[in-house]
Amino acid sequence: MVIVTVYRVLAYSTLILAWVSQSYQKRNYYFAIERCEVRSTDPLLCDVNCTLVQSGHHKTITGYLNNFRTTEKFGAGAEIIARSVNGGDYMTILNQTFPDLCPFLGSKKLLGLAEIAFDALKKNGKLPKCPVEKGVYYLKEYYLSPELFPPYVPEAEFEIKGTFFGNENGIILPCVDWFLKGRVALTRNQFWQNKKAQPAGLI
Repeated sequence: MVIVTVYRVLAYSTLILAWVSQSYQKRNYYFAIERCEVRSTDPLLCDVNCTLVQSGHHKTITGYLNNFRTTEKFGAGAEIIARSVNGGDYMTILNQTFPDLCPFLGSKKLLGLAEIAFDALKKNGKLPKCPVEKGVYYLKEYYLSPELFPPYVPEAEFEIKGTFFGNENGIILPCVDWFLKGRVALTRNQFWQNKKAQPAGLI
């Protein structure tokens, strides 16, 4: 009888711990952009603009890139640094250059947050195709919904510095330098929602 009771206690404890673990995974975040800056590194190649537009209780990104020269391929570089919302030193999350982004267009070779962000970009604007033709490419009211973030994304402040460039026969043609600053913040949690203040309207 004692052994059966012990087994029942262990079974119930396992179920409770599993439920608690799952409830902690059901976190909701919002993506807040605080600064967006771009500049053309070669006015003969492109012209760019980036504007933050208030939409409800968050800001969206609207911008364009006017490409003046057709190139075979294009690439990008990005450095992402982040730190806790409670402060502290920034840590490098990513520092990488992609000389040729063409293989990723229309494919599922991107993973995780990169794939989520790329899918959202395609839905909210006109992105280049390869070869990159002359013309205007744009984003309109770009915003990552909290529902798109997987549960492993921590609360953080982040900065992203990046470049876009043409790639013609292996020759890099710098076009754009860009900078984003923002944060990923918790909006609600089953256990914390009554203890932590929530941004108005983000529920």
